[in-house]
Amino acid sequence: MLLFPASYCGRRIGGFVFWLSPWLVMLLMLSCSTPPAPTAQPTPDAQALLRKATSRMLALESLSFVLEHRAGSTELFPGVEMTRASGVVDIPDDFSVTVEAQSANPRAYIEFSAVSVGGRAYMTDFFTGRWRQVKVESLPVNLGRLGATLAGIIASVESSQAVGTEVLSGHETVVITGQIQSQVLAGLVPGAARGYNVGLELWVEESQGLLVQALITGQVMAADAPATARLLTFDGFDAPVDIAPPE
Repeated sequence: MLLFPASYCGRRIGGFVFWLSPWLVMLLMLSCSTPPAPTAQPTPDAQALLRKATSRMLALESLSFVLEHRAGSTELFPGVEMTRASGVVDIPDDFSVTVEAQSANPRAYIEFSAVSVGGRAYMTDFFTGRWRQVKVESLPVNLGRLGATLAGIIASVESSQAVGTEVLSGHETVVITGQIQSQVLAGLVPGAARGYNVGLELWVEESQGLLVQALITGQVMAADAPATARLLTFDGFDAPVDIAPPE
């Protein structure tokens, strides 16, 4: 004969009987159970993403950029070292760029701007700041066909490996490391020499294949220090660009 309803269960502790509801027993069992392990996310295919980025950068119509140096600088002329450059590019051949540099003797800060539009190039004088027309090939920084330049660099990455993910300026990117030969960077780094193995870290947006950031580490030019590090950041992809000759 049952002394208590069948919907309850008992436990004897120290001579006393405690009666627990089956629902409470279930809750106690659930609270002690181990939560399921999270599902591991698949590692992105670095080579497939680089191929996607190559095609996307070839189709690019415009972008903005910033070049900074985490270590070292870039020699533009003997005695003049570029530390920073920023601007916009209307692909293929029109661009506007502002360059910040330092002269060695005398030690001084230099800033100049350059514009290439409609096959003509203009640059401000280092000392007066006045615009003057120059030959396109004489510009210390030439960003013509930048989309093709970036695509060529991406396609030439060796030993590529996806090492993580990061959100940059609202872009969900995959971080890819690799190496590249210094001469391939000639379109980005004026005077790039041949034969140096250069470290490369790329932040590529996974959904669209956009190159959002690139870190170039190592000697690219003969005058570079071995630890030189150049950081390129890109934005304004395919945004409207209005580049006009200076007045």
